[in-house]
Amino acid sequence: KNLENYGRLLGLMKGAVQGAGIVAQLIACICALAVCGGMITFTVYLGMFAIDNPNAEGWYGEVNGVPKMGSAEWMTVNSATAVDDVHGHFVTWFMWGFVNMIGTIAPLMLFCIPCCPPISACFQCSGMAWWIAGMVWRLRQSGSFASGDIMTDANMDSEKWIEQITADGSWYQYESGRFMWIYFMITWVMLAVNCCCCMTVGIVGALCK
Repeated sequence: KNLENYGRLLGLMKGAVQGAGIVAQLIACICALAVCGGMITFTVYLGMFAIDNPNAEGWYGEVNGVPKMGSAEWMTVNSATAVDDVHGHFVTWFMWGFVNMIGTIAPLMLFCIPCCPPISACFQCSGMAWWIAGMVWRLRQSGSFASGDIMTDANMDSEKWIEQITADGSWYQYESGRFMWIYFMITWVMLAVNCCCCMTVGIVGALCK
């Protein structure tokens, strides 16, 4: 009788393990679909900002040491220094990222073709360069100012400031800069979480030896 009960218990445990395995597979599929959906959505937005950017072709320059945003012609007429084509750099970053994402997603769908893994690796290297270049263009003085991070009027509240730099005829790159800033914030958080997880695994592994 004890053996019979033991056999039933083993059967229940095997069933529970199999059920847990099925649930784990379902969760893995859902996560994979969510990741794919996120990648595709991100790719679409990169293409939208690259092809139909919402901001004007604004340039950054300094006139008598004061940072300004304006057109390329305005910068020339006013003899601006430290001139930077911020809009051009941002659009280049969006298009570069769009091509990278297409080049990364397509080989994943055709991984059985021998030439696809090396091509995917090339796009991964390009993606690292794209990530670094984007941080440089977005976080340096010209990119930060053009994105509206630096308020020129200390007495103005943030809501009025955003209304001013997003009004018709504005040369600021607020929408593009905000998109890039949110993306970089997400990647920094993900890197921090990954580092914490790796450190935790390493510490636990060392303690268990």
